[in-house]
Amino acid sequence: MKKNYSWCIILLLLCIASRPGQAQQVSGYEFRAQTRTYVPLGSDATRLPAVEADEVIVNDIPLGFTFVMGGRFYTKVAVSSNGWMALSTLPVSDPTPSSEQLVSMGVVNAENIIAPLWADLSGSGGRAFYQTTGTAPNRVFTMEWRDFRWDKQAPQAVVSFQARLYERERTIEFNYRPEAGSVSNTGPLALARAGLNTRDEGRHVLSNLGQAPRPYSYSPGPGTLIKPANGQQYEFLYRPNRYLSCQSPESSSVTRVGRTTARVSWVLGNNWPGGQPRVHYGPLGFVLGSAAEKIAPGLPGDSAQLTDLLPASAYEYFIETDCGAANFPASTRRTSFSTFTPLSNDEASSALWLPVIEVEKQNLFTQGTCLNASASLPANSTCILPTGAVRDVWYVFRATSTSHQILLNAGPGDTHVVELRNGYGSSSRALACGTNTAPLRVNSLVVGAAYFVRVYTLAAPAIFTVGVLPGQLPPPPNDDCSAAQLLTVASGPGALPATPGTVRYATPRSGDGYAACANGNESKDVFYKFVMPSGPAEVLFRPAFEAGVEVLSSCTSGTSLSTNCIVVQAGRLGRLSLAGLPPGATYYLRVYNRNWEIHIPTDARFTIAVNSLAPAPANDECSGAQTLPLTPTGVVGVSGTLLSATSSGLQPPTSECYAAPSSFAPERYTPPSSARDVWYQFTATATTHVLGLNATRHAVVEVVQTTAGSPCASGAVVQRLGCAMARPIGPIIDGATTRPPLPARLLLPNLVVGTTYWVRVFQVTEPTARTPDGEASFDLSLHTWTTPGNDEPQNAQLVALASSLSPCSTRVEFSFDGATPSFTGTTQSEKRDLWFSFVAPPAPAGHTTSRVILRLGENEEHLQDGGMEFRDGPNVNSFVYSSQSWGRALMALRPGDSYSGLTPGKTYYLRLYSSLPNPEPFARMSLCLSVDVNNDPCSALPLPISAGGHCLQPVQGSTYGAGESRLNTGVHALIPNCGPPKGTIRDVWYRVVPATPAFTLHTDDKTITLARLYLPTAGTCDGNMQLISCQSSRAGLAEIRGLGTVLFDNLTVGQPYYLAVSNSDNYYEETGPFTLCAQTALTLPTRPATTQPQLNVWPNPVTAGELLSVQLPADLAVAAQVRVEWLSALGQVLPATGAGELPVGQGQVQVPTAGRAAGLYLLRLWLPDGQPLPVHRIVVQ
Repeated sequence: MKKNYSWCIILLLLCIASRPGQAQQVSGYEFRAQTRTYVPLGSDATRLPAVEADEVIVNDIPLGFTFVMGGRFYTKVAVSSNGWMALSTLPVSDPTPSSEQLVSMGVVNAENIIAPLWADLSGSGGRAFYQTTGTAPNRVFTMEWRDFRWDKQAPQAVVSFQARLYERERTIEFNYRPEAGSVSNTGPLALARAGLNTRDEGRHVLSNLGQAPRPYSYSPGPGTLIKPANGQQYEFLYRPNRYLSCQSPESSSVTRVGRTTARVSWVLGNNWPGGQPRVHYGPLGFVLGSAAEKIAPGLPGDSAQLTDLLPASAYEYFIETDCGAANFPASTRRTSFSTFTPLSNDEASSALWLPVIEVEKQNLFTQGTCLNASASLPANSTCILPTGAVRDVWYVFRATSTSHQILLNAGPGDTHVVELRNGYGSSSRALACGTNTAPLRVNSLVVGAAYFVRVYTLAAPAIFTVGVLPGQLPPPPNDDCSAAQLLTVASGPGALPATPGTVRYATPRSGDGYAACANGNESKDVFYKFVMPSGPAEVLFRPAFEAGVEVLSSCTSGTSLSTNCIVVQAGRLGRLSLAGLPPGATYYLRVYNRNWEIHIPTDARFTIAVNSLAPAPANDECSGAQTLPLTPTGVVGVSGTLLSATSSGLQPPTSECYAAPSSFAPERYTPPSSARDVWYQFTATATTHVLGLNATRHAVVEVVQTTAGSPCASGAVVQRLGCAMARPIGPIIDGATTRPPLPARLLLPNLVVGTTYWVRVFQVTEPTARTPDGEASFDLSLHTWTTPGNDEPQNAQLVALASSLSPCSTRVEFSFDGATPSFTGTTQSEKRDLWFSFVAPPAPAGHTTSRVILRLGENEEHLQDGGMEFRDGPNVNSFVYSSQSWGRALMALRPGDSYSGLTPGKTYYLRLYSSLPNPEPFARMSLCLSVDVNNDPCSALPLPISAGGHCLQPVQGSTYGAGESRLNTGVHALIPNCGPPKGTIRDVWYRVVPATPAFTLHTDDKTITLARLYLPTAGTCDGNMQLISCQSSRAGLAEIRGLGTVLFDNLTVGQPYYLAVSNSDNYYEETGPFTLCAQTALTLPTRPATTQPQLNVWPNPVTAGELLSVQLPADLAVAAQVRVEWLSALGQVLPATGAGELPVGQGQVQVPTAGRAAGLYLLRLWLPDGQPLPVHRIVVQ
């Protein structure tokens, strides 16, 4: 009876499993999907207003009974605004919007999770209720999320849903009702999942939110954006002691990945209960049961073959074990992989352009690999021959001199061959060949001509770096002290042009006296000399690299005057005082590389001058005080200098001078022993003014008042009203010379209108050898203090949308001077703020919503400490779609954002606030709002191509706010040997129609380091795209440089192409404005075989076994042997019988034919330089 009874059970389960819509068995639960009317909770339900917001978790919601789940007893539940609940004995603090946590159980303290619709939701505008109904032991707890927004960017209610817990049955139900709004997809957090994650009964994640989803123990996909149908209900019926014996494989891997196929292998556990594994696979995020899903059966050997894949495409798979109808299949997690992507420079016609770099610096070399490369030409027999097939990649450069060096660096044992060719194709010629064990030095090149570099490996493919350097040139004429260049002493700064110089190709000086200010280390150097004038003098030195300059009394002694030396940072000006040197004597100046290395920096140039000291400024004393005009905010009042200033006698203030807040170790004011100062004065026109000082050195602006007369007069009664310190470079970005300084601003309240006040500027620190005197200029401004017109929300300034960020035609300037808080209550609301508004633009073709990009401080001084909010309205309770804040540690990053999912024609608001006290260190800031332009191929802008070798039509653009444009089949941002191997690349698009077969693209901006040219194979912008060429200036390197000049060749005249430009990795590299220039160009040489030498072959036909004689052309210089290759009539290479390396005697080669069957053959000879001779037909009898 037992046996018959068991068979009945199995038959029953088979019948149930074969009927759609019936229950499916999961570990500990039985799952069922059906339709039930959605009934909202009534007015007697308890409302949860705290959940009606964004990113909220509320603990200790009473269930009204004890609910058992995961082997534990619970009386309370924690509810998240993101559509899930947690049963736990400890408080849950994280309302996380990421539904991936349903799989990973990553929520802290959450012991059991119940998720009817887990996504990045928002309860703003919605309502949340809970209620317990019934009597013991049949009570039911219901939690309802009503009118919630699916993705916080959604402008209105999208969905309502409930979760119900049954006391006695321990059943869990989900019920849904769609609302009028649409799901707003602004990122991966919008993807929703539903299901359970229990302590002892495992995971039960639904495959979708449709009519018949399937529960999985692992995530069956990335989530869904499709709303459940009205009345859709899912039930998890508790079934104790029903655990599955079906198991998934323990581990899996992808091997043998090709362009269209891949193999998945797995390992079965030692206690494998049985079952048949199969592999489900498809594109990333494929939906089970859709047309995109494919299933591969398991093969003997625990593997499966995946077929019908697309090249250069991303896929994912999971392994499912079929354990029969009685058990639901077990499955593994999803694993992603990509099919083979051809290397960008696999073919010579798409060779990667190499710039000629001036220094052997690894961070400037281009990274590459031969992995997965194909064979273009046979190996060059003058170099070491590889043991296997030649897999090569191609580079090209334009000669800048008649000699160059090609350096290739690889790991130990990773030998590569480097070959220089005069073109590409089988008829091109090899000019030189070598391995990466030594630089490949080539001479007799034509300046301006293009040369190809072919790289292949002799071992397993590995990563290498390659660079092209100029050939070794002679050192500068003043490389030796005995040939020091004479400098004429100028009568003052700027009286004579500074002398340009370089340490490029210089040699290090031998002997003693090296770098008195650089710890005596050897370095490359050049020399100058001058005659000391009768008056005080100084050396002005501005290097493009960190460099030192020192004074020598003679060339022979090698003794430096150790007090007369300075070290100057790259791009800065250094002043070296020559005080104390007797007039009329000749002295020598040694300029050297401060890095103590023989290798010189990228830019080794500098300028140097010797001049007499400048006279003191006209306003060096109070008697010469200059009138300070009143100007509008942001307009400079006067420009001045502290050069040669002296002390007026008034001691510097001893109390603290205000300095704008700064991160890390902020610099504080330390009173100098005396103040070398200059003077100004102004008459107050209002009771409050503000002073601003921008200085090129650490300086203080101070305001004083006297009862009568000059503050410099002896015995004058001076009242100090305030002081503030300016810094030339903010401490957190010291060394970044392109960043603005940190100004000093001083608020002056309680002034008396009509009263004259004195202002002085003095420097704070004295120069040293390591921090020498340098720039001395400053700008000083006086402004009135007013409240901005857009200080209140109801007066928000309407911003017109620009057509592009660069150039921005509608830039808005603003200042926080006088701004006040708009709201009271929270600390965040009480920060000083300004208000702006804009109207959302029309939606692009094919879309229902629009997108705008906000950029703050483009090419301007930026906010230092504050933030911004993107709001639905100007009220304190209006919905905040997104917010962003930044601190002083991020002051170097000009902030901004992009806003998508906007309703066309609707007005939105921007609130910008500051965390700093009045006055802001920056008086004037700006913002730009632009529509979303050229973010994909169909919105590409035209890129004109200038003719005649001149850039007549430059195009300005910006990469800021650009999106990842994987919109078309065939468009891939990550291309091997061109750009980074991983990361997110955000690009903008241009449409180009060449009038010649080739054009060059040029930009020096670091915001563009990658350019990809595509051909629309279907002729439309939204169809399939074929990559024509990829060019990058940064292939996995640490140092960023602009793309430079690259060439796109072998194009069809009149054919539209699409060009994507971007940086190489948006996390590390800059985004912002750029300028592109496209010009017509000549196509590169392929060296067609128009004058190839002919062979004389006899006898032909030849009897098998007879020697075949081949007479080489008399004018062809060959080595002692050539390589012989036999091919079939169809061009297939045949086995090496009678082939291989054969000797050459008196211009002839004797080729064996033994073992050749009768028939038609092709015979090809290869010269040692890799050039093939013409193929000859041979008939064997």
